[in-house]
Amino acid sequence: TGIWYQFIHSLIHQSFYNSLNKRQKELLHKKIGEILEEQYQDDIGSIVVDLAIHFERGQVYDKAIDYRLKSAKKANNIYSSSEAIKHCKIALNLLEKTHESEENRKKKIEILFELGRGEEFIGEWDTAIEHYTEAKKLAIKTDTENYIGEGYSRIGRILRKRGEYTGSIANLEKS
Repeated sequence: TGIWYQFIHSLIHQSFYNSLNKRQKELLHKKIGEILEEQYQDDIGSIVVDLAIHFERGQVYDKAIDYRLKSAKKANNIYSSSEAIKHCKIALNLLEKTHESEENRKKKIEILFELGRGEEFIGEWDTAIEHYTEAKKLAIKTDTENYIGEGYSRIGRILRKRGEYTGSIANLEKS
């Protein structure tokens, strides 16, 4: 209805929140997420972390996963790798709570790529290669050609940085 509520003190807010049962809290977070999506539709990027948290707590896992991935990309874009890695790991855990589908396999590939990207930024190249390889294998299973090429390309890039030129060239040619 457009009415805004504000608590005078954080303890009042906490007391109100603690008085809700689990299902009421879930519904509240889901509704807050929906309202925020509507209110910030022109600037959704500024609140992706908030949306991820509200939809996660509201058990709207598909949206929570999407916003965690967007949060990870945003963090990686400003070189906040530890934040990006955290978002990706949460997104992967949330994916386990969803049903197996082609769409969710593609989401997992994208999350693994973003996770590897964060790890690559901070020099955890072996771990990044593991995640890129896992994403590439999943892409091969789902026959997603562009993701397969992306996996080879990312692995080739790391191998080049490590001075492993033969392996780098082989991966880049496959990409």
